[in-house]
Parts: sequence; structure tokens; C-alpha cells
Amino acid sequence: LSVGDDKLNDKNYGFMVATKMNMIKIVSLEEFVRFGKSGIMLTKLRDDDSVIACEIVNMADEDLRVIAVNNRGFGINLALSDVPSLKRPSYGSSLFKPFKDSEDGLGLTVVGVKIVSDAENQGILIINKFGLGKRIKVSNIPQGSRYNKGVIVTRLKDDDEVAYLDLYDDADLESSNLMVIYSK
Repeated sequence: LSVGDDKLNDKNYGFMVATKMNMIKIVSLEEFVRFGKSGIMLTKLRDDDSVIACEIVNMADEDLRVIAVNNRGFGINLALSDVPSLKRPSYGSSLFKPFKDSEDGLGLTVVGVKIVSDAENQGILIINKFGLGKRIKVSNIPQGSRYNKGVIVTRLKDDDEVAYLDLYDDADLESSNLMVIYSK
């Protein structure tokens, strides 16, 4: 990600970072004004965790929404202001509440997290591990809060899971074709 000096010195901007193992946070760009040649750590990661999303966001923009989908087909639509603003050397906060059949959260992974600027004209594309795709308008996903189960955004069979999440604009659909290929 490229950050200009105008954003780097503006206290309203930060990195929204989400991980596969259900953590999310915003880190102010002010924490990145000075760092050495070896770089600087954006977030702590637990074993087997990895960053799945990192975007520069204007924390003062009240219209920005965060859409997250987990491997079990559940989604969350929350205000950017509901994402905690934390310091760099922290793990973040849980995005989804663990399912009752796995209180430790094992088996639950976050597939994707996207920042939405226009809920009426944007949607998400969800693709399962077998290559089947589904489009959903962001405005059709109820607004909620962090640390809940979420709502079903796609129904899955027992041996299936969500593999991919992307954001689209309605205008893009008018001028492009979508092709999803899968094999049995």
C-alpha cells in the first residue's frame, strides 16, 4: 500500500487490518511516521494466522462499512467506527463470535474483509471451494455489530466452505462478464 504524506500526517487515516483467524483492528497512520530500514510491525499474529486484508481507511468517514465473510458462509456488515482502533503491537479484536459447536473458534476462519463506500451500488461476490459463485448486494446484508455470529450470506453443504470474497460495483457488471469454472 502506498501512503502519501497528506494521509500519513492526518490523524483521521489508518490501516484496517484483518486476519484469517478472526482478528480485526485499525492502526493510526501516525504510528508509522518514523521507522527504520527493517520496517515496522503492523500487527501481532498468532501461530497459523495471516493477514487477509489491509486497507487505508478514513476513520472519520461515517459512511464506510466493513463487510466480512467467514468460511462457513456467514457475513457481517458493520460500521467502520465499530472496528477498534488499537496500537501496532496488539492482536486486534474478534470479528465473529465463535460457533457453539466450537467455543475455541477452531474451524472458523475469515475468508475476506472489504471496505464498502456505497452500500446501495456495491455488492459482494462469494465463491465456494467448488467454484460456484453468488452475488449479494451489500444493502441486502443487515447492519450489525462486531462479535456476533453474522447472517447467512450463502448456504453451504457439510463438505463445502467459502473460498473467496470480492467486492463489485454495479457499474462494473454492466461492462464485464463473469465466469466461474469448477470441476467435480
